[in-house]
Amino acid sequence: MFSLTTLQSYGQHQWQFVGAKQEYKDIKPLEKFYLLNVQSNKVLGYNGQKKGINLSWLKPQKTKFNILFKDKNNDGILDTQDSVAIYVEGGTYLKYGVREYSINLVWSSIPVYEWAIVGENKGTTTVLQTHKRYGLYNLSKQAYMIYAEQDGVGVRLQWSDEW
Repeated sequence: MFSLTTLQSYGQHQWQFVGAKQEYKDIKPLEKFYLLNVQSNKVLGYNGQKKGINLSWLKPQKTKFNILFKDKNNDGILDTQDSVAIYVEGGTYLKYGVREYSINLVWSSIPVYEWAIVGENKGTTTVLQTHKRYGLYNLSKQAYMIYAEQDGVGVRLQWSDEW
């Protein structure tokens, strides 16, 4: 098990929500945007795979806004204290689930509120904004979803506790 300090050294805050404008903007539930990984400089999106979950790295210039969050509280505000479901256009909701190849993620036709969006300032509740860096923490797996440095089958994603 990694300590929080060790996890930070691997850069779990490697995701940005990118909207139409380059300015900081609060993210609303059910609003679509890109989910940009700053390590790969590509966006996460649906794309058929021979093995593993049908996710791939896409070029932002060739991708429409394709990711949205659904807030369990349904209060119209997305912040770093919320449990959220992540929807990928073309697929459905992302859920932790064991599979033979690639990262252990599966699709769910219903929202699964097992994700926490973690800001860089621990212990501070903040409204989510575009162009800031966040970590995507899966509450079921108890690990961050991060870019995979090694080659593998399917999308290059892995869990921080499997580093």
